[in-house]
Amino acid sequence: MAYTLRKSFFVFFALLLCAITALSDDESYAKILIKFKSSLSNTSMLNNWIEPVENLCSGYKPSWTGLVCDNGTFTGIKLESMGLKGTIDVDSLTDLPLLSLSLMNNNFSGPFPYNDLKKLGKLRSLYLANNRFNGDIPDDAFSGMKSMRKLVLGFNEHTGKIPMSLLRLPRLVNLLLQNNQIEGRIPDLWQKNLTVNFANNKLEGPIPSTLSSQSASSFSGKRSPNQPGLDWPTRLKIIKGVARGLAYLYEELPSLSLPHGHLKSSNVLLDSTFEPVLSDYALIPVINKEHAQRIMVAYKSPESTQSDHVTRKTDVWSLGILILELLTGRFPANYLKQGREPNADLATWVNSVVREEWTGEIFDKDMNLGRTGEGQMLRLLKIGMCCCEWNVDRRWDLKEAIEKIEELKERDSDDDYSSYASEGEMYSSRAPTDEHISFSKA
Repeated sequence: MAYTLRKSFFVFFALLLCAITALSDDESYAKILIKFKSSLSNTSMLNNWIEPVENLCSGYKPSWTGLVCDNGTFTGIKLESMGLKGTIDVDSLTDLPLLSLSLMNNNFSGPFPYNDLKKLGKLRSLYLANNRFNGDIPDDAFSGMKSMRKLVLGFNEHTGKIPMSLLRLPRLVNLLLQNNQIEGRIPDLWQKNLTVNFANNKLEGPIPSTLSSQSASSFSGKRSPNQPGLDWPTRLKIIKGVARGLAYLYEELPSLSLPHGHLKSSNVLLDSTFEPVLSDYALIPVINKEHAQRIMVAYKSPESTQSDHVTRKTDVWSLGILILELLTGRFPANYLKQGREPNADLATWVNSVVREEWTGEIFDKDMNLGRTGEGQMLRLLKIGMCCCEWNVDRRWDLKEAIEKIEELKERDSDDDYSSYASEGEMYSSRAPTDEHISFSKA
């Protein structure tokens, strides 16, 4: 009897000790996070980072905004689209169990502290896209980071060469460096299932044979003086080809509720003449729904996240995102993130395109057509917006979208321009009101 009591006491004491240890971990993590926050500015969206806090996570729900939780365990920081500025104190994060760090879509500038990054040895994902980080990425920036899988660093102002330490990341599956000012040659990246994007940099030399299966759009733009960028006629050709491809799928696969379901730029392959070929279509019937919800574009649509269903108009939503991406030269990096929650950030990206930046600067300057095609670009922009309508009932169907796209031309004629010049001026000066199109979740 006494032995049984002693054994029960020790079991109870061990369980209590584990609980106290876990609580202490979260309390210490909270203090580290508060210190990290103090290096940032414009942190109004982090007002609930307040001590004391007993648990940072409850299941998959964080107690503080911007934390990532996995079954009750704090695993990452996700501070996206918050207007944050300041210094990234990576050194202060070294005692946190971080698997992911995302600071995308903020207002950070200056060099990112890559020299301290290797101190986060367990980090698997780093998302820094759509800021103003500048300077070289050190050659050994990722040395020893064997767990690293995703590096999303596009749409910044990085210079220098592609770091050779990337060759020593065996698990790397996503490397996005597009729209920076990176120079030199592309290294012979060898990782299996790797997706890259180096477009719109100052790179030179041949594309490595190890990357020969990658989309041509991943190397165009400012790739080389001898390679033309994606001008307006080329982008219009791509969009028309994609629209016709969707029409073909809808005609050939009438029994499917969603003939494509995973339409995004990395699934649009381009041949040497920039003729698009659609890939990864008709997957929904053959993929487990839980897995599909984690990875497929269709399940990031508003109708999926709001009411857990997709319709034949869901591909139209994805087409709209693709149109906005091609016109602006901006990549919706949240497509790469697994799960359904990032849709909110995708919506933020759409809103930033059509509301916050509704000026003549909205179009990617690499199109280089001037005013001779401005009216046609504006028309395609409006088509993209109508395809991205949150309200499914008000969203165009595919037939209507294709008809509007097929009407577009490479250049404005005098008659065409006079008929919608005033409309174009209106679109270039302000965003449309909700009377015309809505992007709210309501």
